[in-house]
Amino acid sequence: MKILITGFEAYGKRKKNATAEVIHQLSAQNIEVSGELYLETLPVVHVEAADKLSNLLQKHSPDIVICLGEAGGRSAISLEKIAINYLDYRMPDNAGNIITDRYISKEGPDAYFTALPVVSICKRLISSGIPAEVSFTAGAYLCNEVFYHLMNWADTQEKKVIAGFIHTPILPDVAAGMQRPIASMAPLTIIEALQIVIEESCKAL
Repeated sequence: MKILITGFEAYGKRKKNATAEVIHQLSAQNIEVSGELYLETLPVVHVEAADKLSNLLQKHSPDIVICLGEAGGRSAISLEKIAINYLDYRMPDNAGNIITDRYISKEGPDAYFTALPVVSICKRLISSGIPAEVSFTAGAYLCNEVFYHLMNWADTQEKKVIAGFIHTPILPDVAAGMQRPIASMAPLTIIEALQIVIEESCKAL
């Protein structure tokens, strides 16, 4: 069993990204998983993020892939159900690119549904005391772009692959520094949630 988990580097005016912090903490500790665990951080740059993910997928040929992204304003672990074939950045990426009203793939389908068992995961998270929801919009920024490319890759695999995208709230210390603090979640809580996501994903294979 090979499991790949990715996060994103910090972007915009924020100096920290919750998902990068989670990847960092996971790299420094051992969590119990049934197989090999690969942890990587993706750049917040158009094309480059998807290219790095593609290289990782080819290199490791994982059975389970969980891509993480931070979503300011969300108050729960958001289990994304659908990736859409569309980009419309509301802010520049870290290279200054602004992509508006564009398809990700001219030949690809309008959307892909995740292979993650989002309903069962959501129920387990909530019963474990972790705020969670099934989300039907991953936005139209880098998160959705990576999500769409991930599902396109999964759709071409001969073996069964469980792959999907999860949005997390921002970090508590980042929220505390805002003029009007918004919802946040500690890295350890996100890691606890990831453990459940992995367990449920293993059951679905």
